Amino acid sequence: AFTAKAALYARQSGDATALGKVNKAIGIVYMNTDEREKASSYLSQATFNFESAPEDNPTRLEELTDTYITAAENFVTLHLPDSAIRLLSKAEKILAPHPTSNLYLRYYFVAGIYYNEL
Repeated sequence: AFTAKAALYARQSGDATALGKVNKAIGIVYMNTDEREKASSYLSQATFNFESAPEDNPTRLEELTDTYITAAENFVTLHLPDSAIRLLSKAEKILAPHPTSNLYLRYYFVAGIYYNEL
């Protein structure tokens, strides 16, 4: 109901970043209700949206990095370590030139649970 409307409005806007934000938010809702497979689908869509957003968008890289980290966390919970580490590597590559980024806190948390699951 609500999720369908939110996604519809975001799609109609034609703004890949807005659609990515909606898909990521829906994915997080499904993560919080322990519906990890559904979450994975929305997070994958969000990743695609942010990757295809215009590169001059000022929030693109932050949103993309946060989505990589969130999706990696979901993959760890789904016991898909190869998928998780692939996304953590992508996030790390974006974060490397920004050593004071607030996203490192989440990155290291997810990296920690990844290594704990191995």
